[in-house]
Amino acid sequence: MTARPETAAAAPAGEAALAAIHATVAKIPPGQVSSYGEIAARAGLPGRARLVGKALGKAPEGVELPWFRVLRSDGRIAFPPQSRPYREQRARLIGEGVRVEHGRVDLARYGWDRNLDFALWAPPDEAAVSRKSAAAGPAEKPAKAKPAARKPGGAKPASPVKAAAPKTAKPAARRR
Repeated sequence: MTARPETAAAAPAGEAALAAIHATVAKIPPGQVSSYGEIAARAGLPGRARLVGKALGKAPEGVELPWFRVLRSDGRIAFPPQSRPYREQRARLIGEGVRVEHGRVDLARYGWDRNLDFALWAPPDEAAVSRKSAAAGPAEKPAKAKPAARKPGGAKPASPVKAAAPKTAKPAARRR
């Protein structure tokens, strides 16, 4: 066994660990989610994802935590499908503009500080919508393009599709 270096920071224990988890969960921004393992790591408790689940179940009375923003590491809701907590978590996430499909959230898109490239390089309107999704509500689908109008005289408009390539002649039969 190797001795632990004296300079390493000790992980919080007991009530301090629960308080660190609660403080970390409280920092998850609206419209974003995090996994149990990520919360544990941010709270200084790497490898203690199960403790995060227990801590959320033991939240003190009167403390409002956004528990619904915490998911499994693969983005799934941890509660059994169709259970009351599952439906509540799903509804709250959708209410903040998070897209939930078959009980799963795309962590690459909605994960808390997951996509630095998107945050830095996305067009300003998309990045702002991503950060302020709670205020905007669920995103609307873009309108379908309307078909082109016919030219006067009833002729169809030119198609943007390229014409098919002409067929080539068959090669001559080989003689044996």
